[in-house]
Amino acid sequence: TKVSVVMATCQGGRYLEPQLRSILAQDILLHEIIIADDASSDGTVEVIRRLAGEHACIVPILSPQRVGINGNFTRAIMRASGD
Repeated sequence: TKVSVVMATCQGGRYLEPQLRSILAQDILLHEIIIADDASSDGTVEVIRRLAGEHACIVPILSPQRVGINGNFTRAIMRASGD
């Protein structure tokens, strides 16, 4: 079984790293963590890039323009390849 975690972010830089570290610390083996960001300007993108460099399972989807929560989450779901 391939497990995908899908996240949609927007201006969540303050909370993102602790949340991701918690997910990564789980006992289950993750296939991927898809993180779609909706044009954040608060440092969220930098956190995503840094953690993606540290963990190969993190797949960033970064958008220069806002697409809204539905569009952002849909992009992430469409990219997931796990079960």
